[in-house]
Amino acid sequence: MRAKTKMLLAVLVMILTAGCATYNTQGAVPMMGRIPQNQLGVVEKDGLSISVYPVKTEEEAKRYFDDNLLDDGILAVYFVLANKTSNSFNIDALTLKTDEGVVVSSLALDLVYDAVKKDYVWRAGLWGAGTGMAGLTISLFHTRSVNKDVKADIRAKSIESSSKEIKPLDTVQGFSWFKLPDKIAEDKKGVNGLPKGMVLNLSLESAPEKKLVKYEIPISDLTD
Repeated sequence: MRAKTKMLLAVLVMILTAGCATYNTQGAVPMMGRIPQNQLGVVEKDGLSISVYPVKTEEEAKRYFDDNLLDDGILAVYFVLANKTSNSFNIDALTLKTDEGVVVSSLALDLVYDAVKKDYVWRAGLWGAGTGMAGLTISLFHTRSVNKDVKADIRAKSIESSSKEIKPLDTVQGFSWFKLPDKIAEDKKGVNGLPKGMVLNLSLESAPEKKLVKYEIPISDLTD
């Protein structure tokens, strides 16, 4: 009888542990100074230095977002924008162009959040199976709390929401996310690297002249 009780308790612990929503990557971003140069896209022009780092593997995606965004066809790219001039610049547009000429804009943060957020249904189901209605209620509130942390973290990591203004002699950094075209997203699953011909396009507007400065940054040939 005692052995049966222990086994039931062990099963219950496994069910409740599986049903607990977690988010362990809050504040996690690439350490650009430790990344080999051959893995970075770097462009310098008009007094600005632009460095980009595409997140190309499942391991990296989970390191920064606790989720493999590549399975959802989403490519995360980390940007470092260093302004070495006496003028301010604002981020005007961020796009990704494929070899076939398809251009996709950076994803809205709500869409990134939808891909990363924790699911209520199956977690609540596991808690409900283990503890009944009380456990189900606890799971719902806990998952809701975790998802608030997820949303805040996505916003904090975004280069577009953290600060669209790059002040003189200042550096702005953060992620931008792009929804890959379906065929590329399907080919990308389980494969390191990116298809040939992919280019990031960054448009900055200088103040007060309102002059646009455009950058093209190839990312397909960056190696691991």
